[in-house]
Amino acid sequence: MPRSWKGRKFLTVKVKICGLNTSAALKAAIEYGADWVGFVFFSRSPRYVSPQQAAALWQEAALRCEDSSQHGMRALPKIVGLFVGASWQEIDSARSFLPIDIVQYYGKVDYVRAIQKQLSLPVWHSCGISTVDDLPLETPANGLVVEAKTQKEDPLPGGMGHSFDWSLTAQWQAPVPWLLAGGLTAKNVQTALKQSMARAVDVSSGVETAPGKKEPALIRDFIMAAKKGLPPPA
Repeated sequence: MPRSWKGRKFLTVKVKICGLNTSAALKAAIEYGADWVGFVFFSRSPRYVSPQQAAALWQEAALRCEDSSQHGMRALPKIVGLFVGASWQEIDSARSFLPIDIVQYYGKVDYVRAIQKQLSLPVWHSCGISTVDDLPLETPANGLVVEAKTQKEDPLPGGMGHSFDWSLTAQWQAPVPWLLAGGLTAKNVQTALKQSMARAVDVSSGVETAPGKKEPALIRDFIMAAKKGLPPPA
């Protein structure tokens, strides 16, 4: 990696804000340019919302965005629905309330194809890693969310806000587009991007003041920090 990036063209970084459960947080994610917004449909999570609650939040945000469009407000981001071990029927039920664009799935990778076939939706699959050998070279998923492996003592699936050695992904020939997740904040996201060579990031606890309590100012700071961009590889 070059020591100086002065004068080089910078690459765009995409941002997902996950676990949104208030109007203020969703509004901040939209206004500051998030590419994806995530709703967690897993009842054990402190970020859980029901499909009906998510739909109400989204409808309010969409109306606000439409009313403000004359002032140059950004277009709406894509909706990601996060599910843990859910059947495609449960996912379809949630979709009847909310126009989910992408399914983020925590569960057996073999079930990804069933969701794709039955619902005709793209599916991102979770990918917990601790070594280079954990990085898949093939997958049926349309995208991967790369984060730290779930530990035995962790109460919930996923990276649980832990980071991993970001340099593990730097030379990875990923089979599909991917997002870097886990332990990211506005203060470290540029370092994480440079070390990992990720072009998209996913944050949840890193923009919270307590589990499930999103802070609009932290959402703003994170998106602005991530979207400073990165130079292309040397």
